[in-house]
Amino acid sequence: MIGKELRQLGKTHQVICITHQAHIAAAANQHFTIEKKTSDDLTEITVTERPINERVIEIARMLGGLTITDNALEHAKEMLK
Repeated sequence: MIGKELRQLGKTHQVICITHQAHIAAAANQHFTIEKKTSDDLTEITVTERPINERVIEIARMLGGLTITDNALEHAKEMLK
């Protein structure tokens, strides 16, 4: 329900949602990956937009963790439909 509500809100407003929950991320119109790297006293953040063909992999990663299985990929494809 939250993903659907955010999608609906996004039709009239700009919505930025940071989530680790695949079912919420699957409802998004655009996906970005945010990575944080630290070394010594320096912290670097990178934000990368994920094209449509990479969304399945990102959702599957959120579902399955380090190892992306065929089941996770199929589930991710279904979620993105």
